[in-house]
Parts: sequence; C-alpha cells; structure tokens
Amino acid sequence: MIYIGVDDTDSPKGMCTTYIIAKLVPKIVDMGLDIIGYPRLVRLNPTIPWKTRGNGAVCLRVGKGFGKKFPVVFDGYRTIHAYGKGKGLGDIADIFSIVRSVVKKHYYRDEKTSPGFLVCPRAPPEKFYWKCVRGVVSKHEVLSFLDVFSCMYGGFNGSRGLIGALGAVAWRARDKTYEILTYRHEENFGKPRKIDKDSVIAMDKEFPSTFNNYDYNNDYIAIAPNTKCPVLFGIRGDDDKELLDAMREVVCGEDLAAWVIFETNQATDDHILFTKVRNIKPYTSVAIEGVIATKPEKIQGGHVVFSLNDGDIVDCVAYEPTKEFRNVVMKLYPGDLVRVFGSVRVLGKKYSINLEKILVKKVVEVREKVNPICPNCGKSMCSLGKAGGYKCKRCGTRVGEDKATVRIIKRDIKPGWYEAPVCARRHLYMHIDRMIRSGRRKRMYMM
Repeated sequence: MIYIGVDDTDSPKGMCTTYIIAKLVPKIVDMGLDIIGYPRLVRLNPTIPWKTRGNGAVCLRVGKGFGKKFPVVFDGYRTIHAYGKGKGLGDIADIFSIVRSVVKKHYYRDEKTSPGFLVCPRAPPEKFYWKCVRGVVSKHEVLSFLDVFSCMYGGFNGSRGLIGALGAVAWRARDKTYEILTYRHEENFGKPRKIDKDSVIAMDKEFPSTFNNYDYNNDYIAIAPNTKCPVLFGIRGDDDKELLDAMREVVCGEDLAAWVIFETNQATDDHILFTKVRNIKPYTSVAIEGVIATKPEKIQGGHVVFSLNDGDIVDCVAYEPTKEFRNVVMKLYPGDLVRVFGSVRVLGKKYSINLEKILVKKVVEVREKVNPICPNCGKSMCSLGKAGGYKCKRCGTRVGEDKATVRIIKRDIKPGWYEAPVCARRHLYMHIDRMIRSGRRKRMYMM
C-alpha cells in the first residue's frame, strides 16, 4: 500500500484537517486507485502548545484493493467504498501532486497554520506514532527519516505539519474507535449550527456503541463543534457498522455536503504514560499512583486542588470546566490511595496535573474528636486548648482530655473510577464505559 499523511491545515479561525480527506478521496479514486481500509484520523499529543485545535492528523492508504468492500466517503454525488485489503499500486509522484494541490487549495491561510503532507511507499516504524502522541518530536528528526525512507513530502508556511503527518501514517490501530464526520456546504461555513437536541438524545439511546454524544448533566450537545470549521457534526463509536444509521437519526437543519467514516485512536488513552512524580516531563499526559497529601480545597476560579504524594509531591487540579467532577474530588481525604490521570501543566518551574479521571483504590477511615458533654448540666463543653481539658461555659465544670470521645465520619466516596463529564473530555480520553467494555479496566487498575 501507499500511505498518505496530512496535518496542520486548520486554524482556530476555520478549516479542519479531516476535510482534506473528503476532498482528496474522490480525486484519488478518479486516478484509478482504490482506498484501502478506512481513512484514519489520528489524534496526537494534546498538550503540545503549538497545536491548532484538536491536534488531529489524517492518513489515507491507497493502492489496488481486494476483499470486502464497505462505504467510507460520500462526496455529495456518490458513495465511495474502500477495500479491506490491498497492495501497493500507483505512481508516488502522481499521488503526491494530487495531495499537494488539494492541500494548497483548502488549507487555512493563517500565520500559525503550517501544513505538511507526505506520501510513503510503506508504513514507517510505529515508534513515530508513540513519540507524536506521548512526547515532542522535532521537524529535523522527521526530515532525517523521510529522506532515507524514500518518501515524497512537502508543505507550506514552514511545513510543521510533517511531524503529525508522519505520526498518522505510523499508527498501527492496535486499539481503535470510529467516527463519522459530516461536512457543510461552503455557504454555511461560519453560520450557527442547528442540531436538534432531542434527535441527538434519541440517537444516543438507540445506538449504545456510540459515545460522548450528549452530556445529560450539563445539557450539552457534544457531537457538534462551536467553531467556523466545515464540520457539521461527528458521531464517535466502537461499531463502525452503526455509524451511518446513527448519522441519519440526527436532525441538523441543513443538507450534508459530504461525510467520511474514519478509523481513529480517539478514546484509547494512548496519550497516557504510567510514571512517577519525579519523572514528570512537560508536554505529557500521565497516570500516577499516590496518597492524597492535602485536603482538597476550592480556589479562585472554582478550581479544586490537592497534593499527591508518591514519595515526591505534585499538585493535582480539577479545573472549573470539569463541572460536577470537582464535587467528587472535594470528597477525597489525606491518606486516600488514588491513581490520577491527566495532562501535565507547566507553571514556571513547577508542574501540576490537570485531572481527567481518578481511580480511588482505598479510602481511609476518618475520625473526629468530639467535645464531651458536661456531667452536671448536659451541655457540650469547650476545649481549653492542647492538653488543657474541657470546660462547661454554663456551670464552669472542668474535665480532662480523656473525657473526649471519637466518632467515625461517614465517607461519601467509595473505591472506584470517577471521571470528568462529557463536556470536558479530550479526544484521546478513554471513558470508563469503554474501559469496562474493552476489558481494560482491570489492567489499568493493576498497572
């Protein structure tokens, strides 16, 4: 197969890199080539500060297809099918020319947009994917590889997108989900989307393999972006065969210009590194097990913060956008054993963890000293300070420290998994339901 990778064609002001696939696939098919497998949407390191928006690159595999056929793209006129298997076929230079022309026509002109695209005769080593999703990769490292791997590559405005493009074609899809993305007609770009909430809720309930469609607690439609990009809405799921039917259930108030079904690494937690506090690095996402060291407190802005101790200390923060998740965090207590998942935030020379979910492994018993009752008048007595005993304000009776009692405070939290709501989840974040369905809950508990 021949591998095509593209990244960094969008901007916070407009465009979406996935839209390149909707425009590229028809031209590839018109060349006489087949699409092999689903187009791929590969989310990369979400903590990279120079990312555009969702930090998603795309990959397309082309050649001579054989085996089972299935729909992958509708371009407004026809439904284009892909093949389950394929082999290399086609002139790389011709393919590169088509890719370049499509990217040049559609990338968003912005000083921060730096498109990169490449065509490779075979899949690069998988290590490039893992470096792109968990760390920082230099453009120099990518160029050095491409020059010895017989790839054709190019770009505009600095070509930084070559990094993500290589990461996308290096992905092996060992764990994967799917997403059907629908696109608007150009005259609707920038106009408010009119997605019917009731239809989204009905779709969510009818197709249980889909996920992150609607936030019931916060009344938030999660399938539609709020930017001026070409995407109308997207439905994510574990079963590719349900996505077309799910799409048809959504009432959106406008005709679709196109749709594409992507194979993705979304909801896989591929970005997470299991590590220790002492090994934290900037621009990473981590899972760290430790003991709650300070009582959680709410700070300015509505954020909740506590310190975690695994031999070293790091602050963990549930930011205001995580909504009701902060209430769970407030119920933690010093001594509780937890595993936290989240992205590393850099504040000067200090790191903190932006919480995505928490595994509570053990909760401590919390005891509270209770002032004794006056033996003479039956009123609660007041403390006279450390080792000072107690005194009744009404009758003046004094008693010693040994007269105080201890009660066990009922904890309103149990061992288990707790996560941020749908409205606060990143693309790569694996929600708890999927952990259960995929059998990864036990493994992530033990790691």
